Amino acid sequence: MVFWTRFYNLCIEKKTKPNPLAQQIGVSSGAVTKWKNGTIPPADVLIKIADYFETSIDYLLGRVGETQTEKDKKIIASIETGDDNKQKLLNNYDKLNDDGQIKLLDYSADLVLSGRYIKNNQLFGAKEA
Repeated sequence: MVFWTRFYNLCIEKKTKPNPLAQQIGVSSGAVTKWKNGTIPPADVLIKIADYFETSIDYLLGRVGETQTEKDKKIIASIETGDDNKQKLLNNYDKLNDDGQIKLLDYSADLVLSGRYIKNNQLFGAKEA
């Protein structure tokens, strides 16, 4: 039911209704009823829905807690314009298409999760000294 809840809430945010949206992406209203009852759409439909809402399939399926757009906003908000390296990263990010932006975000998350590149080799949640 995670998919339906997230799909429905995204529809509300975009001020659209599930059935007209489904028709717009080439899906029947019967499929929407199945989603409401717990069925997950096939991959090609999930891609269309994720593209429409500018989010990830992982978000739609409940694998992550925030949309890609929310992640992007947090990253951009945390970049201080006075730091040249952060500004270069932001400029490069802005030049990338959606797929490139996702890859850049995923790569940076992998670097952090590895623990090898954390400042002063600190664990998550710890403040830098």
